[in-house]
Amino acid sequence: MSQQSTNLITEGILVSNLHYGVFVRNWWVQKSIKNSNNQILPIPYRLYMRVTCKLNGELFILSVVQSITNPLQPGFICTCKEKSTEIMTSASAAINTLYQEIFGRKTEYSGPIIMGFYNNNIVEKLVKDIIFFPLFISIESFSVVITSIGYSDNSEFNGAGNRFSSSIITKFQGKQSIILQQIKNNVCTLGIYQESKIIAQYQGETPNNVWKKTGINKKFEGNDLFGIMYPVVQSILQQFPNDLRICTPNKWNNSDFLQQAFDQHIKSRKIITSILLDWKKLFDDWLLQKSTIIQIPKMLQKIYPIDYQLQDKEIRAWKAMFKACGCNNVTPFEKDISNIEFWSRALDSSGDQETLINLYNAGLIQLEKKKEITSEIEINYNEIFWESFRFALKNNKRGIDGKIRVLSIIADKFRYQDLREKLQMG
Repeated sequence: MSQQSTNLITEGILVSNLHYGVFVRNWWVQKSIKNSNNQILPIPYRLYMRVTCKLNGELFILSVVQSITNPLQPGFICTCKEKSTEIMTSASAAINTLYQEIFGRKTEYSGPIIMGFYNNNIVEKLVKDIIFFPLFISIESFSVVITSIGYSDNSEFNGAGNRFSSSIITKFQGKQSIILQQIKNNVCTLGIYQESKIIAQYQGETPNNVWKKTGINKKFEGNDLFGIMYPVVQSILQQFPNDLRICTPNKWNNSDFLQQAFDQHIKSRKIITSILLDWKKLFDDWLLQKSTIIQIPKMLQKIYPIDYQLQDKEIRAWKAMFKACGCNNVTPFEKDISNIEFWSRALDSSGDQETLINLYNAGLIQLEKKKEITSEIEINYNEIFWESFRFALKNNKRGIDGKIRVLSIIADKFRYQDLREKLQMG
């Protein structure tokens, strides 16, 4: 079918709670286009849009409406020669159903093609007024769609904030569900939908906290399930809005700005500050060094006592302060590779990020593998020994020679290497 066979009669409209709501996947087609910034973008089924297409000599009209069974989802009606379909769930079903009724034979026309989604002129009209395109991403086996970006300096949200919204498909209570994930009024919420009904809701202080309350997907972090940690999303969140930024690096010589950032991000988070050395020297040294890049947590260790062990909450707080002071995370690898991060004070950090990516891909950045936290189990060998001894004397029957096999029973309570060490066996 040629592109010229479809004509756009009515462009239709975008509706926030439909095109950016829980059923966002139904309103957008991932037949992607590229914009001027070379980003790949989806195309919307706009409500009330209408197209005409000539098939086998007859003019078909295809319209987008709301579904009757679930008004939050799109419906499609096809009309030709005073005949019309019911409201159907897909454009393909609508066009093929009516074509078969009129011509008496089955077809396999593609709904998106009939709607003009492969016609550049039509696509340009459909996307011309879109401010934000949903981000369709995959996290492990999950399908996640980011429908709104919100910013904050809350380190627990990793840059996300109020108005951040996404949805994820997963199973809940054994049934396939869509979960709407939002940050509103600094509270994280989950709304769980099965078909068109919301069956459960949860609230929590952080994405991790609210997901724990559901009792599902326990091996995943809430920030990941929200889609916050996805590289493209993090890249957007790194572009900190000016109204949340206290200063830029060229203002660091003004101690009032730095103190304001310190009070807001360090003092307010109940971080221990009495042990800090001259924390402002960190920013002075960063300005004086030739490179605009620092390494975290290495740089932070300079303002703490030598033997002090930095806590995660402290590192998160400092990173929030760095953001507020105009810095950006330019780490070229994922968090599961290493705990090390690289931060840039460059006003345009894209050059630093590109350099680090090239160095990392060339194997020129040497990293220690991320260390797993393990707990040391202290074993009270005396207690095990005497407990085993008592158990053996009380419960073991005499053997064929009338002797109690105490040693063999006690030995079962120890690992072989422990026995060799404690009994000095060869």
